[in-house]
Amino acid sequence: MKILNVLKRIAILTLGCSVTQFLALASQEDSEMIDLAPFVVTGEVYAFGSQKIVHISDKDLDRLQADSLSDIFDRDPSIMVGGGIAAAQKIYVRGIEDKMLNVSIDGATQAGYLSHHHGQYSIEPELLKYVEAEPGTGAATAGPGALAGAIRFQTKSASDFLSDGQTSGGLAKASFGTNGDQIKLTGALFGQLSERINAIAAYTFSDSEDYDDGDGRTIEYTGHETSRAFLGLDGIMDSRHSFGFSFEETSDEGTFRHRPNFYGEFPHPVAFNVPVFMDIGRKTATFDYNFLSDDQNLDLETTVFYSDFVIDRPTQYEMGYESKGLDIRNHSTLGSHSLAYGLNYRDDTASFVGKGSTNGFLPFPLVYETIPDETIDILGFFIQDDWQVSDKVQASFGLRWDEYDYTDKDGQNFTNSGFSPNAGISFSATDYFDLNLSYSAGFRGVTPIDLITANEGGVTNHASMDGEWSENVELGFQYDNGTYFV
Repeated sequence: MKILNVLKRIAILTLGCSVTQFLALASQEDSEMIDLAPFVVTGEVYAFGSQKIVHISDKDLDRLQADSLSDIFDRDPSIMVGGGIAAAQKIYVRGIEDKMLNVSIDGATQAGYLSHHHGQYSIEPELLKYVEAEPGTGAATAGPGALAGAIRFQTKSASDFLSDGQTSGGLAKASFGTNGDQIKLTGALFGQLSERINAIAAYTFSDSEDYDDGDGRTIEYTGHETSRAFLGLDGIMDSRHSFGFSFEETSDEGTFRHRPNFYGEFPHPVAFNVPVFMDIGRKTATFDYNFLSDDQNLDLETTVFYSDFVIDRPTQYEMGYESKGLDIRNHSTLGSHSLAYGLNYRDDTASFVGKGSTNGFLPFPLVYETIPDETIDILGFFIQDDWQVSDKVQASFGLRWDEYDYTDKDGQNFTNSGFSPNAGISFSATDYFDLNLSYSAGFRGVTPIDLITANEGGVTNHASMDGEWSENVELGFQYDNGTYFV
């Protein structure tokens, strides 16, 4: 009888009753408390109103033996990665390039556009806790400029490696790949610095030669050497206050084609596709502070971040995009409404420093000149409400407002602002079958074009430039019986 009562309570809780109702039910039916083993329910795709989230956990990455961006998103048809090497890999969500997305690493926005021939996201899957992708213009919480959605990479902290009662530990991993004779070494040390503070330090090194394609042909200038250093701290000061810090520095260097995403040499009218040495690097630092009040209506998350992405061609130029930002958001519960609201702020600088010429690209040298820095400030406010209308109906609606203040290399200033609304509803027709309908719109003000193009003579912004808009209307369904998913 006790087992039946327990099963009944779990069923009621699963159907949506609150924790308070659950505890009240337990006290009414049986005064004896029964301890159950903890369990976790995970899913690859879930939807709440207009929010469609693809969640990829560290366990998923382990099963996939993920080694690159393409491996991470290998099982989701809405997300594709083009390019055989990290220098060329770009993410496409529903066919739209990643520069139309809001991409973040540990909460640090990876903004800017250096070159339309280069990838800008170098990720170490071994250290990822999870990846979340939000395909299509979606929730107000997706951040400014999320015209085609958002992707969030979250790295592990020391706490994620330490098991109960463990105070220190280490990780060592070595791998070898026959295609390109790739060698990859990963090492990490983690442990408690004190009763309340944990730390992790990790380093990854990889070296590979040119790889072969499916027909056995060697693809020249694809060999490269990468290194990644990572440092993280996380701490709990008391039941209300916690914090986290992470720093990551990456380097990917090698002799690549002038356009890493194109194969072979061809007589381009501006510059031939000849090989050139490149060092592609990123530095990202974040600090998080979280506060939770006793009534849990003040669930505050604050993130301060810095990120700098650089492509250095020592004989030609160095171009980089630097972002400094602040994200503050709070989560509150009002009855059946779950609210998230806050602000985003970013201060970005795009720079291009000329170092030489394109000698060897054309019969005559084309000198790369240093151009003035381009700057942009972005301020946004948002609110998103997830509403549990009934046991079978969920709704979501939100609004964000963003203002962009951009000054280009020619001294022109562009100030734009706009609203991004969203609304959606989902209906659970059966235990396995859901229907959803949603509408969302996204705004992005005028932003810098890719820096390699900005350097070309005569390329400038038209004085009448205005912001960009996207709209997303969806009618969809989801079927998941635990064995089959559509």
